[in-house]
Amino acid sequence: MDTLDRIREFISGWRFPIILISMIGSTVLLMGAVLLIPSSAGPAYAFAEDFKVLCFGYDPASGSMEWAYVWMFLVQPLILAGLMALVWRDPLTRAVSESRAALLKTVAGTGCFVVVLAAMVPFILQPDPGFASESFPGERIRTSVPSAAFQLTNQHDQSFEMASTRGQIVVLTAVYATCGDTCPQILQQVKRAVGALSSEEQEQVTVVTLSLDPETDTPAMLTMIAEQHGLSSDVFQLLTGAPEKVDRILDDYGFRRWRNERGIIEHANLIHVIDREGLIAYRLALGDVQAVWLEEAMKQLIAEPAPVTE
Repeated sequence: MDTLDRIREFISGWRFPIILISMIGSTVLLMGAVLLIPSSAGPAYAFAEDFKVLCFGYDPASGSMEWAYVWMFLVQPLILAGLMALVWRDPLTRAVSESRAALLKTVAGTGCFVVVLAAMVPFILQPDPGFASESFPGERIRTSVPSAAFQLTNQHDQSFEMASTRGQIVVLTAVYATCGDTCPQILQQVKRAVGALSSEEQEQVTVVTLSLDPETDTPAMLTMIAEQHGLSSDVFQLLTGAPEKVDRILDDYGFRRWRNERGIIEHANLIHVIDREGLIAYRLALGDVQAVWLEEAMKQLIAEPAPVTE
């Protein structure tokens, strides 16, 4: 039997379709797993987030997803696998009845190959260390959306008005005191970015955090998390208030949130950077690259001239 005959036999037999079907199935399972990786997974989540942005139209700032892309990447390959199973039905049926052990070994071997290859991808595609600091898009992603005015209560049980920050650079985000997942990461990311500024620059920045759980977050609880994370009262204003009022403000700033089946608040990891005129200039998110962008965004806005007041 010559090489061409062996190729024909391989393609017409059960091994060729089962390898392809196994590769498709394993790939779909891995892509599905990317959607479920929690933000606490560190580097794996960072890679998953980049993957979702590229393949699923994911917006880290709002948490929204282009579900048509998800369908395209997850469902269409399964349809293709089903068609292949239909075309190679006879050899696959014979393999199930006559060569079950060999078939299972082929499926397992193909699946392991796909998993190992996928595990290597983050290392193969690891960005250059200088990428994050060189890639701040600046004006390309800048917006000019007016920020909503409000008045709430801070961690010292004192009234705080958003209008009092006019002329300052404001970093505005949302967390809640009992969060054990991304909220501490958000606070630390903002703290590090502010800490990277000079003392003169820090004097021009106010960090405002809105409570995602105003029914529970009392000023005393906000003081507790401020102390836990070492958040300076000179810079950080942790705010709460009447639930209906806080919910309206959260909606005004686009903080999507919901309670899952366990009662835990799921939410978008959104960070607004507001310029001296009270306009939302940048909408950022959680992540290593976004942390660098946050620092760069603040520095850029600090360098801009203060608005002229009459």
